[in-house]
Amino acid sequence: MDPTSVQPPDPAHVTPTLDISLASEEQLHDMLPYTLGRYQLLDLIGEGGMARVFRATLKGPAGFEKTVAIKLLKATVQHRDAGKDFMREAVLASRLHHPNVVDVYELDEQNGCPYIAMEWVNGEPLQKMLDPKDMPPPSVVLDILIALLNGLEHAHTGDPASNRGGMLHRDIKPSNIIISRHGVPKLVDFGIAAQLDDHAGIHWPTDGTVLGTINWMSPEQLQAHPLDERSDLFSFGLVMACVVLCRSPLRKKYLYELLQRGDPIPDCLISIEDETLLDEHVPGLGQIVAQVLSCDRKQRPRTARELRKMLQKLRPAVGHRPTLPQWMREATQEEGTDTDTGDLLNETTWVMEGAAPIADAHTKPVPAANIPLDDSVFVGRKEEFSTLVEHLSQGERLVSLVGTGGAGKTRLSRRVVNHFSEQFAGGAWFVDLCDAETEDGIIRAVAKAMKIHLPVVENESPIEQLGKAIAKRERLLMVLDNFEQLVSHGPKTVGHWLQTVPNAQFLITTREGLMLPSELRVPLNPLSQEEAVELLQKRAKLAGADWTQTDINHDALVQIVDALDRLPLAIELAAARARMLSPEELNNRLEERFKLLRSGNRGQAERQANLHNLIDWSWQRLEPWEQSALAQLSCFRGGFSMEAAEAIVDIQSWADAPWSLDVIGALLDKSLLHTQTIDDQPRLFMYLSIREFAAERLQEEKAPVTGTDI
Repeated sequence: MDPTSVQPPDPAHVTPTLDISLASEEQLHDMLPYTLGRYQLLDLIGEGGMARVFRATLKGPAGFEKTVAIKLLKATVQHRDAGKDFMREAVLASRLHHPNVVDVYELDEQNGCPYIAMEWVNGEPLQKMLDPKDMPPPSVVLDILIALLNGLEHAHTGDPASNRGGMLHRDIKPSNIIISRHGVPKLVDFGIAAQLDDHAGIHWPTDGTVLGTINWMSPEQLQAHPLDERSDLFSFGLVMACVVLCRSPLRKKYLYELLQRGDPIPDCLISIEDETLLDEHVPGLGQIVAQVLSCDRKQRPRTARELRKMLQKLRPAVGHRPTLPQWMREATQEEGTDTDTGDLLNETTWVMEGAAPIADAHTKPVPAANIPLDDSVFVGRKEEFSTLVEHLSQGERLVSLVGTGGAGKTRLSRRVVNHFSEQFAGGAWFVDLCDAETEDGIIRAVAKAMKIHLPVVENESPIEQLGKAIAKRERLLMVLDNFEQLVSHGPKTVGHWLQTVPNAQFLITTREGLMLPSELRVPLNPLSQEEAVELLQKRAKLAGADWTQTDINHDALVQIVDALDRLPLAIELAAARARMLSPEELNNRLEERFKLLRSGNRGQAERQANLHNLIDWSWQRLEPWEQSALAQLSCFRGGFSMEAAEAIVDIQSWADAPWSLDVIGALLDKSLLHTQTIDDQPRLFMYLSIREFAAERLQEEKAPVTGTDI
């Protein structure tokens, strides 16, 4: 049934005696109960600009009686467009049959007035249940959100029994969510739902029309851009925050005002303090909400199912009790009793285990509790470990562990921070910056890792707030892992804290130094040949390989690790193939290293899942002239001098490119080149995997460059 096949009422034929659609609330009191066709309207339960909703009964033979909800179109809006939209809602919603979506029974009209009969839910809209003095327990928060995502997924994918695609709700907000007294959350009001294209899964708004509620729309919906499921998920992200915060994380019309002024929209639309509050109530929820509320829809989960899986991973930390039905029963039993409010609030206060109370978070020493467990194979690095421990024990404030991607910086830094975990009164903290791209991202990651609540303070920046909070703790060590994409923000963050937080020492892992005056750099070079072979053998054994020790095998192992630049990550990726390949077969296939070296480990960061991604991540962060220079330098086999490099690098196509000497130096600083001293002269080298990657880029660009060993 197509909504266009149902003709809206002609205003000329509307019978004026149907006063129920026009009566004032005072008049309704005298008119109810009111007979409407087969239904008897009992009382008004809701009203909007287009329609009124009544609780009603449907009576039949043999004492049959069913309570329903009747949505009645107001006579004042019974023009053709309003009637068409009203009927369209009924047609679209009638296709959905799910426990977490309100069911639609019938679309009909009486005396020219259309109405929809739908499921009666004995409960309250979510917005009426939000009380900052009585927040739902963490387990209940997850129950509500996961159930609603089940319903939203059904709406997005459609009913498999019908040959129709899914639909977007386009108006997800707390007032369009009802929680029944039995503890069943339901999505309601598909009045502005939009059909998704069956193939592309996209809805294209017509004529630049924006429909929805301004305060709950995604940026793309506000701009009348094409929409997909992620637009609904953005609105749902606001609801997720609202369930805990009891308010939207965005002030009224915030996005709308930004767009009207032409101001840029922030990358993440939730404040640090709100993200922290969410994490304090449901550990991990703040980070998920921040991702869902990303301005760039590509950063959000793609589907409701994907978001539901992310929330389900939070379950072990909060448990399953009380359940939503249990909590609703207890709340119902407590209504109208003389229970002391103070005792009730004490009973319903939920605090994240291990977190400092908000009032004490800036002053109370908190023991380190976030050091990642790492029981994986670890080989070598004794000298580098001792060097790092010595520098930090002597009080060095800023130590940077610098090395190329895949050298093992993260794993070594974890062992260092574990070494110091009980030696610093203020704790030793590990902060993963893998997903951070901005100054704000650094602040969020540090505050979350150290369980620091950052309230809104006028005339004080978050960097200053975080510095003051850290300064009130005792001596501590902070590892900032994966800092290479953030070096431009180093002076304003780490540089500021070095000056204002004298009790803090910093260990940075990065592919590129921070260039701060007090920085002490410790290079992390490839493993020795002996260590690399040992790592390959141990990882191959873990992968299930049964390699018999022979001289031929050992020679092949040496060739493998040398071809992989003796870098731990590349070796581990190669070892993952050991169960199906002998050492000789593995060595022979390294000519196609980017196809061969892929990880099957679940949960591994995308940029470390295969060798190509690891190098491409660095490549994408180079300036265009740096990319060109690296591609041109791939023509060398073996080491080369700086003079030889300058002779072949041509970056004149970029008018704003620096001197070629500085460009080559930048590649060295970013660990894409490395140096060795041969015959008392420095020689530049490129790791073999990086050279092969750069050579492919050179071939793609067809740059007119040739070279030989010099």
